[in-house]
Amino acid sequence: LIDSKSKVPKAAKTYFRTYLAALSRFEVIRILGRGAHSDVFHVRSLDNGTEHALAVLKDKVHKVFSAEEKNGLSQAFKMSPCRNVVALEGLFVADTSLEKNIRMIAHGRVISGKIVGTIMQYVSGTELFDVVADRLMPFERSAQIGKDLSAGLVDIHFQDAAHHDVKLENVMLDADYRAKLVDLE
Repeated sequence: LIDSKSKVPKAAKTYFRTYLAALSRFEVIRILGRGAHSDVFHVRSLDNGTEHALAVLKDKVHKVFSAEEKNGLSQAFKMSPCRNVVALEGLFVADTSLEKNIRMIAHGRVISGKIVGTIMQYVSGTELFDVVADRLMPFERSAQIGKDLSAGLVDIHFQDAAHHDVKLENVMLDADYRAKLVDLE
C-alpha cells in the first residue's frame, strides 16, 4: 500500500502507517474531528469490542519526547480514573530512525520513539462549544458544568499534571450534560 519508492511525502507515509497500524487493532466507526494537530476517529477494538477515540497525530506535532515529557506520559497512564477527565489508554510510537515500525504501548512507559497517535477513552456526546453556540443555558446546568470542570482540573493537578488547553472545544458533554475534559497534552 505504501512503499519507500512512492512519491508520497514522508509525513503522509508516517500518518498512513499509523492509521494502518491502528486498523490492525481497531475498526473505524466514524471520524470525530479534524484539527490542527490530529485527526480523531471513533474506533472499536477488534479484540474485545470496546469503543475508544483514536487520535492520529499530524507530522508537525510528531516529536521525540524528552525524559521529562516521557515521565509526564507515564504519569498520564498511571493517573487515577477521574470522572471528569478522559483517560489515556495507549500510544502509537514510531521508531525514530525509519518511522516504519509503529507499535502500540498500553499502560506502560514510553522507552523510545516518536508519539504518532493516542488511544483514549471514547466519550459520546457533544462539545460544549456546540452547545453554547446554539443557545443560552439554564444557570443550574451551567453551574454543574463549572463544578465538573473544576473537579476534573483539581484531579489532574493533584496528580502533578496539567491540561494546558482548556477551551470549549475540549469539554465534552454527555446526554445528562455532565462535562468531561478531553485532549490532554
